[in-house]
Amino acid sequence: MSKNEIILESGLIGLPALKRWTLLESDTELPIMWLQSLDNEGFKLPVSDPDLFSDSFKPNIPGNALKHFTGESDIVVLIVTTIPADGGIITGNLAAPLLISASSKTGAQIIQEDSKYSMRQPIDISSWNKSQAASEDKIKVAESLGSEQTDEVVVYV
Repeated sequence: MSKNEIILESGLIGLPALKRWTLLESDTELPIMWLQSLDNEGFKLPVSDPDLFSDSFKPNIPGNALKHFTGESDIVVLIVTTIPADGGIITGNLAAPLLISASSKTGAQIIQEDSKYSMRQPIDISSWNKSQAASEDKIKVAESLGSEQTDEVVVYV
């Protein structure tokens, strides 16, 4: 396992065979990063900090998942993000966040049982305007998980 490799033991929802990932920084003004599959290098997903969608988002972490973390500061939360090619509203999947251990670089996508979280939560415009904070969040996640820089931008709808 390389120092930048993230293992999602169960894969992602709908993509159980893709277990090995890396996090790539984007060279765009959008406050996103790319979750790049190492099992299928042609596949990557935009991910972002949950604060872009809700400043009160707190994922419910099942007890059996907590054993994988050394403490609250070890938990990195990422949200799979949709960026429409037509310039529509950016949304994030708060109903199934990614929880990754910064220390072990292992994690899982956890389905939130609480129906108040949407699979297509629109971006919070007030958070979007906090571009400096978003940049700092990208740096914090990149440092925690050892992401790599990329200038390639791919948009999935």
